[in-house]
Amino acid sequence: MAEMVRHSQFILAYGPGAILESKEGPRLIPLPEIGLFHARSGLNPDNFRVTDPRLRKILEGEAFRLPSNAELGKSEMEPLYLTRVFPSWWICQKHDVIFRYSDGCPSCVERNERNWDAIRFVLACSAGHLDDVDWDYAVHMDHGGRCPSGEYPRYYRWRGGASLRDIKITCPKCEASVTMQRIYVTHWICRGRFPEKEPLDSGPIHNRCDRKAYVVLRQASYLRVPYIISLFTIPPIYTRLHQKMVELRELHGALALKRPQSMDEFSELLDTLAQRKVISESDVGELLSYDWETVKSAIQDLFDRERSWEDQEGSGWDDILNEEFELLRKASKEGAPPYKIRSDASKIIFHVPKEGIQRVAGPSGHDFTVAPITKLRVVLVQKGYYRMIPGGDPKLVDVGCNIDGKRWYPAVEYMGEGLFITSENIMLEKLGGECWDAWLDEYNNRREEYKGYLFRDERSRKELHPAFVWWHTLSHLLIRALSINSGYSAASIRERVYLTLGRDGKAEGGIVLYTTQPGEGTMGGLVSLASRFDEVLERVAELAEVCPNDPLCIDQKFGPGKVYGAACYACSFVSETSCEHRNMWLDRALLLEVPP
Repeated sequence: MAEMVRHSQFILAYGPGAILESKEGPRLIPLPEIGLFHARSGLNPDNFRVTDPRLRKILEGEAFRLPSNAELGKSEMEPLYLTRVFPSWWICQKHDVIFRYSDGCPSCVERNERNWDAIRFVLACSAGHLDDVDWDYAVHMDHGGRCPSGEYPRYYRWRGGASLRDIKITCPKCEASVTMQRIYVTHWICRGRFPEKEPLDSGPIHNRCDRKAYVVLRQASYLRVPYIISLFTIPPIYTRLHQKMVELRELHGALALKRPQSMDEFSELLDTLAQRKVISESDVGELLSYDWETVKSAIQDLFDRERSWEDQEGSGWDDILNEEFELLRKASKEGAPPYKIRSDASKIIFHVPKEGIQRVAGPSGHDFTVAPITKLRVVLVQKGYYRMIPGGDPKLVDVGCNIDGKRWYPAVEYMGEGLFITSENIMLEKLGGECWDAWLDEYNNRREEYKGYLFRDERSRKELHPAFVWWHTLSHLLIRALSINSGYSAASIRERVYLTLGRDGKAEGGIVLYTTQPGEGTMGGLVSLASRFDEVLERVAELAEVCPNDPLCIDQKFGPGKVYGAACYACSFVSETSCEHRNMWLDRALLLEVPP
C-alpha cells in the first residue's frame, strides 16, 4: 500500500510522529532512519542534502529533502517511506468488536472482506509521548485492571452510541464493562512511548514519564503541532553558483585561503579537490560551465563584499533574523545584487531590482519602503513537534536522526517571490495609547511568566513588545488585502516579521510576505503589487476599522496570560501555513491607535 504525500505536506503537516490517514487505515510515520534510510533501502541523506550555511548553524546538523519515486526509478505506487500501523486497536463495524490489528476480528472469515476501522482514540501527554489506550485495563478498572477470569480476552464487545456515555465496551469473559465517557475523563499514567522511534518489527517500547496522559482523538489538530524553521537564501548568495561555492565546504575553505586569478587556476584548484575526492566530477563539470567573469564575481561576493559565512557571529534564531533584516534593508536601498548579472550566466536565487523599489506613503502619512523580491529561495525544515496536551508545558520532540555521525532533519527548498516592507519613521520610540501601554507593561514586567514553548527562541521575548505586535498585525491584514489582487489565496502567502530593539528603547521593524512553489518559482503576481502598495495600505486601514464580530472583538483587551487582544478569525487570524507565530501576538486596536 502506497499513499501519495507531497514534499511540502510532509514538512508542514506531517513528519515523524504524525498519523497519516491512508486508504487502508491510519499509519504512523517513523523517524527517517527507520522508515526511509534503513539498510534495505540503500539510501543515504548525503545524496539529498539541502544546503544553507546559516541552517547548519541553527540546526547544529544537516538537512535533507525527501527523494521522489521518479528520481529513484521506482513506480509511483511503490512505497518509499515505510510506516507502521497505529493505533494497534481496531473495530469491526460488522461484528461490533474491538481487537488488536495483528489478531484480526474473531468473527471475520476472510480478512479481505473485512469492514474494519482503527479506533479513533489514542493516549498522549504534553512531553510528546503517544500510545494506544490500554483497553485491557480500561474495561477492568473496577477490578484493579485485572480480568477475574485470569487472562485478558483477545477482543471486547463494542456498543456504539451518539455520545461518549452511550459507548460501552464489555469483556466477553467476565462481563466487566466501562463507558467511553469514563475512559475519556480518566487521567492516565503515561508509559513514555515514542512509536516513531520503535523498529517496524518491534512491539511497543515503554519508558518512564512523570506526566499524565489523556485520551484524545487521533485526528485532533493539537495532537501534533510541527515546529518549522524557515530560512531565506540572502546576500551575498545571489545565484546557484554562489550557493554551490558555499555548499562545497572544501572548495569554500580553499577559496578563502587562496583566490585564483584566472580560469586556469580555478580549474587547477577544482582538479586538485577532485583528485582528493572531496568534490565530485559532476561538481567540477558544473563549476567549469561558467565563464571566468561570472566565477570571479561570485568569489568577490562571498569573500570581499561581505564577510565570509564562516566568520559571522551568532547562531541563535534571534541572530539569524537580525542578520536577515539588515541585509534586506540594505537590498531595499541598493537593490540586490548591487551590480548587473547576465541572465544567462547563472540561475539567480535572490534578486531585488533597484528600479522596482517603491517609497509609499500610508493613509496616515507614514513612509514605507516596499522592495519587490523577484527571486527568493526558501528552505523549510521541520525541527520537531509539540503535543498540545494538558498536564504541563508542551515539550519539543526533536525529529532529527543520527546517520554516519551526523544529525539530519527533513527539509524542502522552494523558489518564490516576495515583498519586503519596512519604515524608518514609524515605531522608533514609545508611542502613547492604552493598548500600546498594556503590551509594553507585559513586555517589561511579566514576560518571564510566559513559558518558553510559546516563543521561537528561549532567549527571545520580542513577540510581547508592542512594536512587534503592531508589525505582526499589519502583516496579517496585508496578507488578506494582497490575496484579493495578487492571484494567490491568503493561505499560500507566508510571513516573516522582523524587529530590532535598541538600548535606547527604539524599535525598528519590517515584514517579508512571500509565496513559493516547486521548480523555478512563481509568476510575479505578488511583486507586481509593489507599484500599487498605497492602494493596499488603504485597504488595510479599512480592514483594521471593522470586524464582523464587533463589538465583541474590539472590546477584547490584552492583559496578563493572554496572547492577543482585539483579534479573531473574522478579522486578523490567517491560515496556519501563513503565520509563523500560530496566530498569537495580534491586536487590531494597536493599528487603530497608530494607523499605518
